[in-house]
Amino acid sequence: MRNNFVRCKDQQEPEEIEYRIEDSVTELMTEGISIKTYGIAAYRKGHKLEQRKDVTTEKACLEHLVELCNQEKLSLCHLDDVIEDFLGTIYGESFGLRE
Repeated sequence: MRNNFVRCKDQQEPEEIEYRIEDSVTELMTEGISIKTYGIAAYRKGHKLEQRKDVTTEKACLEHLVELCNQEKLSLCHLDDVIEDFLGTIYGESFGLRE
């Protein structure tokens, strides 16, 4: 779910965004059990800008993705595309996160 629309713009300097993993517990309503899921949050100067919850249960894979996002200075406007590609590589299909 998108909280805010972020428009890309040509910039000389990077946006200085830091991506972090955030975990949460999700209850499966039909099963009555809880599972730990991991999402990505984007921060600028210590303030959370965006968050995508419940991306995966695969923490190690998501850690690698977050590391790449920080290393490559991913622009926030590309986060949903990167998550969709990530899920496609794990589960082998398109998830249609784009609106």
